Parts: sequence; C-alpha cells; structure tokens
Amino acid sequence: MTDQNIIDSVLDGHTEMFAHVIRRYGKDVSQFVGRTIRPCEDAEEVAQDVFVKAFQQLNRYLSAKGSLKNWLLGIAWHEVLMYHRKNMPIIADIEPETTLEDYYDEETNRMLTELKEQRINALHEAVATLMPEDQMLLHLYYAEDLPLKEISEIVGHDHLYLATRLQRIRKKLCAIIKGIER
Repeated sequence: MTDQNIIDSVLDGHTEMFAHVIRRYGKDVSQFVGRTIRPCEDAEEVAQDVFVKAFQQLNRYLSAKGSLKNWLLGIAWHEVLMYHRKNMPIIADIEPETTLEDYYDEETNRMLTELKEQRINALHEAVATLMPEDQMLLHLYYAEDLPLKEISEIVGHDHLYLATRLQRIRKKLCAIIKGIER
C-alpha cells in the first residue's frame, strides 16, 4: 500500500490506517528527534507530538511537494526547535554513544594516534556547542546523507541558503576546534 493510498484512506474516515504511517516512519522520526533531545522520555514525547500534528494536518500533505517521510521530518524539525526554545538547549552530541571502536577495526585502532583521538573529541565538543538547529542540519547532511534538496523540503529553506549555512557551520566548527586545541 502506498503512502498516498494510506493518506487517502485516513482522510476518508478510516483513521485506524494512520497506524501504517507510524509503523513505516516511526523509527525515522524517533531517531531524528532523539539526536538532540535528552532525556529519552522527552524525545519520545516530542516524536509522539510529531505524529499527532501530522494526523491533525494530514489534509495539508501534498505528495507533489515531497515524500511523506520528508514531510514528517519537517514537522519533527519544527517540534524539536520548539522543544529547545521552551527548554533552552540541552545539547547532545551527534553520536553520543559512539566510540572510535565502532568505526575502525582492531588494526586501524592500533594505528590511531593520540592526536587523532584528541581531534575527534574536539569535533564532538565543538558540535555540542552549536545551536540545535545547526546540529540537526549537520545530522541530516552528514549522518543521514540527505541531499540539500531533500533537506530543504524538511526544513523549509532554499537549498542554496542551506549550502551557505552548512559552509558557515563548518567554518564555525573549525574556529571552535582551533580554540579547543590550543
């Protein structure tokens, strides 16, 4: 069953069909929200709010403008920003529980120098100082590997604006890391 079939069915009064949307995209929304919201209970609540808002605004979804997943992530984007505005940012690391061992095999780990470990730690520290919106942009672009066009659908900004913004974020990260390494 396609996303559009499910949506049409829900809009025709078969509200129980919305469970298909939650099953299909619940993990994506939860992971996205959980990247910058701690504790996990708050992230779960925000993720639930995303689906409540999506259900309430389902008649506004236009498949011609983008995928249902991106539409849901757009709602999640705004909900996460609202959460941070209300709670003043509790900034989390992009990959808080990831260690170097998760990325490299044993032989490569032996070859890592202390300097490389310090630079990785400096990067995590630098990312943690960014505004939640900037952290989410980095996550969408680097961790989710989404193209700028899809990110623009999610966040509601032009892709050229986002390219410039990402460039500025990278420059800011470089400056922060240089300050940390001194």
